Amino acid sequence: MNRTAKDMAEFLSSITQDYTNLKCGNCATNKCTYWCEKCDSYLCVTCSDNIHSQKILQNHAVVPSNQKPSSNICSDHPDEKLKLWCVTCEILVCRDCLLFKHKDHVYTSLQDIAQETKLKIKLSLQPIRENLEKTASKIHSIIEEQHQHYEATTLEIDETFQQLYTSLESRKIKLMEQLNEYRGKEKSLLERYQADINEQLKAIQAREALVQQIFNNNDSIQIMKMRKTLVDYDQTIDQQY
Repeated sequence: MNRTAKDMAEFLSSITQDYTNLKCGNCATNKCTYWCEKCDSYLCVTCSDNIHSQKILQNHAVVPSNQKPSSNICSDHPDEKLKLWCVTCEILVCRDCLLFKHKDHVYTSLQDIAQETKLKIKLSLQPIRENLEKTASKIHSIIEEQHQHYEATTLEIDETFQQLYTSLESRKIKLMEQLNEYRGKEKSLLERYQADINEQLKAIQAREALVQQIFNNNDSIQIMKMRKTLVDYDQTIDQQY
């Protein structure tokens, strides 16, 4: 495709004159904008307006510079028009050219070769256009397939992550239930243990008060009588906690 575009650009460039840098034939300063056949000159806007403002020159046919008609006068024989095509040299010639420089060369009429050339160009462009149309159609199909693939993949990703989210959310709920159940059991056990400790603290405080009272009485006999009870109680508490 790039090669085709390049070839066409080169072809157009070869048959099209570059008017962008041509200067006005009158002032030789401004870029040309028009071509006047009668004046036989390229003119800028200002010069064209000034020259053709004169009534005698207002009938001149002025056209944009890029629409200048091709010259059909033979450069070698200014009195003759180019009406023939030299097949041997592949150039336009006049009748006088066939008598001298192009004598005995194969030639044909300009109309015939022009018609043949138009047909060749048309036939050569047709397969290029058809190939480009086929390529454009293929690219369009690829774009459509890519879009469908993108949509399908996007949907698949969304569904997959939705499934993962649902699965993870379900797992989260189950784990939280297990955690809350474990926490409830642990909390209940610790609360019972704490209540038991509090009861034991109350008992210890009462026993300390009793022992302190015995100690305050300074009754050695009473102390020794309660010795075993006090010691056994202390050992029991130590073993429990």
